[in-house]
Amino acid sequence: MSGVQWLRESRGFTTLLVSRIVSRVGDVLFTLATSWVVLTTSHSVVLAALIPLAGSLPSIVFGLPLATLADRWPKKSVLVFVDCGRGLLVLSAGLLLLDHHPVTGVFVGVMGLLAVGGLLFTPAITSVFPRMVPPEHLTRANGLWAAVTSSLSIGSFAVGGLLVAWLTPAGALLVDGVSFLCSGAVLAILRLPDVRSDTEGGLLGFLRESVAGVRYLWRDSYLRRLILLIAPMNLVFGPMQIFSLVFSRLVLHLGTEGYGFIEAASGLGSVGAGLLVTRLAPRLTLQTWLRIGTWGSGVTLALTLIFRDLPVAILGYGAIWFVTTVLSVPIVSSVQRTAPAPLVGRVMQSLFLLTGGISVPLGLLLGSWAMNRFGAVSALWAQALGFGTIGVVALVARFNPPAHHALDQEYRPGASAPRNPSP
Repeated sequence: MSGVQWLRESRGFTTLLVSRIVSRVGDVLFTLATSWVVLTTSHSVVLAALIPLAGSLPSIVFGLPLATLADRWPKKSVLVFVDCGRGLLVLSAGLLLLDHHPVTGVFVGVMGLLAVGGLLFTPAITSVFPRMVPPEHLTRANGLWAAVTSSLSIGSFAVGGLLVAWLTPAGALLVDGVSFLCSGAVLAILRLPDVRSDTEGGLLGFLRESVAGVRYLWRDSYLRRLILLIAPMNLVFGPMQIFSLVFSRLVLHLGTEGYGFIEAASGLGSVGAGLLVTRLAPRLTLQTWLRIGTWGSGVTLALTLIFRDLPVAILGYGAIWFVTTVLSVPIVSSVQRTAPAPLVGRVMQSLFLLTGGISVPLGLLLGSWAMNRFGAVSALWAQALGFGTIGVVALVARFNPPAHHALDQEYRPGASAPRNPSP
């Protein structure tokens, strides 16, 4: 199948991607507006970090049960209901801010509810996603998905600082709410495969279904070893969620424009990686990519702290996200491709929970506390050292997939593209 022929034959995938484009623009505005308002009004990194933290914590408690419900329920109904609900929540928060009500508690609460909605939305969309793309092109589709959605970050974050200043944070939230409603409208007219899992009766049956994804992943001895490395990596990576905000405001002393441009670099890095992942990933072994990801992130962060310059921060932050995307997309694709169709939503939610659902919010909480307690620069230096420490493990332990493993189709040195899986 030629370069874009698979995309032409996957119209449902294209429409699904359009709906994500619409709501992604709103996500950017919400994150930028709320984080900036909280930091500038409270002067507290911890309070500003509560917003992304509120978006991460619900997955620890509700991630697996909600993924189980999403696997049971009609996927289209879940997607439309969640997006419309998120639109109404964000519009309400924007109206309250427009009326000059207290903002921090509202933002944290709304973010938490948005995260709960996402815990239904993500398993539903990952269940139908592999059914809309030929299996041999799933990595390419995931790369395109990452590239397109990250492309929006380039423009949205770069221009977002100016928009927040022009529209005010309240106006930005109103635009955000409308974007979610538009996404829900697009999903309402989209034809989606209705993949549902078999259900067990009673509470014990529901609990067994909830941990089925964890059991599936943990039975794979190679994936188990990989998860035990990636989880600590994400613990160290956690504070990167507020790096652009903190570095712009507290280190470079810039306005929302600087914040937007640094954050846009993450989108630029992800775009490049998403477009090139099927060519780059097989060039090196997975273990080599793990070493590049850990040592490269540590060295890049150190250089950013030494020079403390906006262009250096943009290049460094983009490079970190570039390597992160090249590392993560093939792993996600291989698990997506091999998981049983009725179980894929729970498997992917379990993968997220085990690799970063707990460690990322914990790292964010510890990192933001350290920034308040010891200063942003000192805490970021400790983070760079943490990347190097995890890199030592990647140097001495073996993480290359065995020849029979699905990941061997993604990382095979000397190949120009991953091998198509056997039917």
